[in-house]
Amino acid sequence: MSPLDLQTLAGSWLELSQPHRPSAFWFWNDELEPEQLRQRFTAMVAAGFREILIHPNHGLTVEYLSPAYFDRLRFALGLAREHRVKVWIYDEFAWPSGVAGGRLLRDHPEHRGWHLAFSRLPDGTVQATPTRSERVLDAVAGAPWTRGESGYLDTLSAPAVRCFLEMTYERTRREGGELFREVVTGFFTDEPAAMIPSFAGQPNLWTAAALPWTPELPRRFRDRFGYAIAPHYAELAGDGPNPKKSDYWQLVKELHSEAYHGQLGRWCHEHGLRYTGHLGEDVPLQQLRFAGSPFQCLRHMDLPGIDFLGCGPEPEQRFGEYALVASIARHAGRPGVFCEAFGVSPFTLRLGEMQRRVEIMALQGVTDFALMGLHQSLHGIRKHAYWPPLFEEAPWWPFYSDFHAAAARATALTALGRPQVRYALLYPQCQLEQTDLFFSDIYGGNDPASQMISQLATAVYAAGETFAFVFPEILAGAEATADGGIRFPQAEYAALAAPADLPLCPDSRRELARLEAAGARILRRPVQALAAELAAAPPSWQDRLDLRTTAPAGSLRVFRLAYPDGELFALRNVTGQPVTATLQPAAHAAGATWDPATGTVTRLPAGAGHWEWPPHATRYLTLSAKPLQKAAAAPKPRRTPQPAALDLTAGAAWQVVPDQPNLAHLRLAEFRRPGGAWTPAAAGGHKGGFNPLPAFLAGAGTVEFRAEFACGAAVPADLAILFEAAHLTRLSINGRPVELAAATPAPRWDASCRQVGIAALAMPGTNRVEAVLAYAPFETSLRNEAFFLNPPMPSADLCLAGSFRCVDRRLEPDPGTPLPLPLELGAAGWPEYHGTLRLAATVEIRPETPAVSRVLELEPVAEDAVEAWLDGRSLGRRLTWPYRFDLGRPAPGPHRLELRLAGTSANLFSQPAPWGLRAARLA
Repeated sequence: MSPLDLQTLAGSWLELSQPHRPSAFWFWNDELEPEQLRQRFTAMVAAGFREILIHPNHGLTVEYLSPAYFDRLRFALGLAREHRVKVWIYDEFAWPSGVAGGRLLRDHPEHRGWHLAFSRLPDGTVQATPTRSERVLDAVAGAPWTRGESGYLDTLSAPAVRCFLEMTYERTRREGGELFREVVTGFFTDEPAAMIPSFAGQPNLWTAAALPWTPELPRRFRDRFGYAIAPHYAELAGDGPNPKKSDYWQLVKELHSEAYHGQLGRWCHEHGLRYTGHLGEDVPLQQLRFAGSPFQCLRHMDLPGIDFLGCGPEPEQRFGEYALVASIARHAGRPGVFCEAFGVSPFTLRLGEMQRRVEIMALQGVTDFALMGLHQSLHGIRKHAYWPPLFEEAPWWPFYSDFHAAAARATALTALGRPQVRYALLYPQCQLEQTDLFFSDIYGGNDPASQMISQLATAVYAAGETFAFVFPEILAGAEATADGGIRFPQAEYAALAAPADLPLCPDSRRELARLEAAGARILRRPVQALAAELAAAPPSWQDRLDLRTTAPAGSLRVFRLAYPDGELFALRNVTGQPVTATLQPAAHAAGATWDPATGTVTRLPAGAGHWEWPPHATRYLTLSAKPLQKAAAAPKPRRTPQPAALDLTAGAAWQVVPDQPNLAHLRLAEFRRPGGAWTPAAAGGHKGGFNPLPAFLAGAGTVEFRAEFACGAAVPADLAILFEAAHLTRLSINGRPVELAAATPAPRWDASCRQVGIAALAMPGTNRVEAVLAYAPFETSLRNEAFFLNPPMPSADLCLAGSFRCVDRRLEPDPGTPLPLPLELGAAGWPEYHGTLRLAATVEIRPETPAVSRVLELEPVAEDAVEAWLDGRSLGRRLTWPYRFDLGRPAPGPHRLELRLAGTSANLFSQPAPWGLRAARLA
């Protein structure tokens, strides 16, 4: 049990949560000039990062693992030492880990990986052929020095992995010298695989009918099992129990986990370093085919890892993935779970969304978050790579520290307690190994193993409980407890569910029979009956807390964590609708609520309380024998009727005050073909926005471009064109040349942005823009067989800037006229505005209204960051619902209310996203 008690945590929540602040991937994707590195590093330190993961990535112009690259690495490590920041080293260029940016297979073709490629003939006969992969990976493309070498590392071969270790881990440690030893925490490995299949008729590597293989496998198999496996390759594809498949997987699991993760983990430990990372995605059948046993692989990590890509589905719907990695960490005796978070998210990603997702991931076992990712640069092709907008230029960057602190407090609150898990589920490793290899719907969760996990987990959650996995590899270490539970060296459960219709290997059947004979509660009924029984069981905490809601069972998931002096209940609304409930703690328990957003701990009043949860929201409650000394007093119940809310939606006009020039997109963009014809720009790029070059311009160095924009009756006096200096060589407006030498720095998405005035050349109505664009040839050739199979191509990164409103794609000078609510800023003229924007109104407090404490309630159009002031006094910031601000006791009369809203980075990249203020009221 955690030695930290609730009394101590309540008094030092901010300080004790510091180790749980999110870290971030730092994408090295450009020139890496020392002063550019210093500028970005300083910004990360100012934002509160004390741990950074250096990730060489697409767009890196300094060759990976070259002498120049290590010069830059030593410079960055020196910055880390200067600012007392710890560093993780990502062990590859791009991903997946294992080929050293293409160098390894170029120098050592003997280490190229293999796989068994399966095919089914018209007569139904199955063929299996050892095949070398020819796939071109992201790790060998996307930079001017990359060569697009095909193939992948043989990760079942210890000598092959040793070569990778020496080329990356060992050399990085050696080149880093004393700086490395002072500031580097460890290495991160990304999506290493037991195979990367590539053969005719199998375009999707994740669903290919293939199995791991290495030339040593036949000999190792005969030595291990006493018969030849080659004559039985075809049998490995079939469905149903097959002892040869069990033998095959037993060997492959050991070969891959030991050759790769075991070897890298041991090397890290020998050098005083930590080892983390994650496997290739997190779907059960994927992990089987590309890693063998997730338990055997991840147990070698100091922090077993998981990947949270994008924003959906919501992480509470991916409970199996989180329970898996958290269970591996627990049973391997590891202190937590590392999460690569929010990669491939849209530019509409908001801090409030991130906060809500961090809270549920922390409840499901994540203790360390590394955010994807902090771009070193966004110029050129880099803005079209598939990363979220986590960079200094994001509009919500001024609010980032609020998210950082709230995420750390929420993570600490759950990471510092001990999870109370009632049920264990036997991970269906044996069933997964026996699944038909030609079953390709591994994403949809329609395989029997995934359906079983989902059905049982849903039943457990409906009963107000949580679950963990146990693994066939650890059953031998379990024993029955006196009360019928099951105790493992690192965890204990009230019961172990191993459904009767779950296929088991002989070792698992034997160990379960042993435990059952010793009195352990082994639940062996069929899945459907077992799920009904679990869902109907009364919660183990019913004597501590009376929880009643009209929402369907399982809408509120209950997570319990033990502390030496009490317990934490974290209640999560996992639906997209508001949920209400009444809560009444046991009479002998002192309750307190914890708010990670503000860092406040408040005592609960006596009796039942009415609670509300917005969609996907978490509420934290602790119960202890004695009240928490540092908790604020419970709010006093009001004895007088409260005045009706004062609606500000129709009662006030709001002035819109931009903090920087507005932006607007050019329209009807076209590019000239090499033969002379004009072709419309493609609709969006990899993430939409701007005007991406058509694919026929791949490899081009200069490109002719034309577009239009429209002005109303008057041209904005400060109208300008915003562009990237390196990508624009000639520009004209209505046939009249623009003097580009007169452009001034105007950093927006990148420090290389420039701005040049065009008001004197523009006119009311339609205006023509013509330009000649320039690109480094590699930028228009950034293609491989995975993410870059289709464009992104570079884009015409030109947009309009100035003091205007853009309504229906027509520019008008901004008159500054106040506007009523509801106010959707995109429709009102700021669809592509990038930055924070202020709304100001005069609010009248009527004399007849009692001078009681008031709350300002806001309803933004979207879940954007908001800061509020009353008469120049800050009321605080909010990142997500509820948007409530305490006004104190304002005197009757007029008051100036001011709000600052931060939109998303979608606007900057010409992807309009709704934002604004729908309603405001005083209550």
